[in-house]
Parts: sequence; structure tokens; C-alpha cells
Amino acid sequence: TVEEAYALCVEAARMLDDEAAMTELAEHVTGLPPARATPLLRAGRARICAELSHRRGDIESSQRHEDEAIGLLRTTGARPLLAHALLDRARRHSDDDALAEARGIFAELGATAWLERTEQPVRLAV
Repeated sequence: TVEEAYALCVEAARMLDDEAAMTELAEHVTGLPPARATPLLRAGRARICAELSHRRGDIESSQRHEDEAIGLLRTTGARPLLAHALLDRARRHSDDDALAEARGIFAELGATAWLERTEQPVRLAV
């Protein structure tokens, strides 16, 4: 339940565009003992760090954090969270492959509302 709550907080902070909340969420996982910083929590932190790096204009750091998040989510089999991380990448870098994979996951999961969102024009973060 901690991992699920954290994932919801990550999504909420992203949707609300709340940088302070994103920073606080990332710092929370960073401060955890290694045994408590599970792969899903680390993936959420990496997603947030990717967004914060992107906002600072640090594309290399953003991509490194994206790779970390996507890799962790692939290994844990967290397909819905993986699709969200792929959408983040597509939004930041106009990555057609990431968008296509996210669409495929949403279609496979029957997540029609999210699938419809992927059909809308991609909004790039500033």
C-alpha cells in the first residue's frame, strides 16, 4: 500500500504541476534506508527527478532518470506505471516509440480513458 500511495502522489504532483510536492516526494525516497526504498518507490523518484531535471533544462539528467524509471518499472512488471513513464518521455522529447508503447499498454489493459488521452496533442512542459 505504501508503493501504491506513493505512485498516486507522484501522479497527483505531476498533474497539479506542483514542483514543491515533486521535490518533497523525491527527497522522501532518497532519505529512506536502502531496504525500504523498493524498486517501485525508486522508479517514482526517478520519474519525478526526470521531470525536475527537464524543467531545469538538463536534458541529459532527465533522460538518465527516465531510463532508470522505465528500467525499474519493466523489471517489476508495473505496466500501468510504465505506460505513464513512457508518456512522460513522449511528452518531454516527442518520442514516438515511447508513445506507441504507452498506447499499446493502455490498449492491452483496457484503459480507454488513458488511451484517449494519448490521442490528444502532446503538451510539452516548459
